[in-house]
Amino acid sequence: MVYMTVEEHSLNLLHLKRSPGIRSWSLLVGIASVGFAAAYYSSDSIFWKLFYMTGCLFVAMQNMEEIRNNPTIPGGKKSEIKIL
Repeated sequence: MVYMTVEEHSLNLLHLKRSPGIRSWSLLVGIASVGFAAAYYSSDSIFWKLFYMTGCLFVAMQNMEEIRNNPTIPGGKKSEIKIL
């Protein structure tokens, strides 16, 4: 479920914003810690340890939700969604 919060609300502008939730941040910390633990406890070379860490960080970043800004003019026909 995606929730957006109201940043600004006036007669001329409705600004909605969405940030990553607690689930996304928990997955980021969990997957990244697996990579760091694999690098710490392995007896492989430094190349493999860096590969473990960067691979897990890449997977963790792919699971993050996008940050979105949606400034809308009420009554207007256009709405612009900016993905950061």
